[in-house]
Amino acid sequence: MKTYTIQLNCGTDAGYHRHYRRDEQPCERCREAHNESARKRRRERPRLHGRGKVVVIDAHLFTGMYLDTTPTRQIEIEAALGRDNVDRLVAQFDRVIAKREAA
Repeated sequence: MKTYTIQLNCGTDAGYHRHYRRDEQPCERCREAHNESARKRRRERPRLHGRGKVVVIDAHLFTGMYLDTTPTRQIEIEAALGRDNVDRLVAQFDRVIAKREAA
């Protein structure tokens, strides 16, 4: 009697990750699907000013610089990051400063 193995989701990005969860080498179809998915994510990722460069900075250092800059620059930062995100950073910064002053 012949036994058949059914590979569900093979040829997909999910299939690629399933192979790794099972400690298997991904099949060629899954590898190709994963590569295409990664290329698509890179193409669709938002770019900063079209240059595609990202700078990582400590949140408290960034917030301190934000608070010390001009109002015009603050408006530019809020437009880029979103006002809610900036407000959360400033609130967190204020809590840290308040704790330091209380100690």
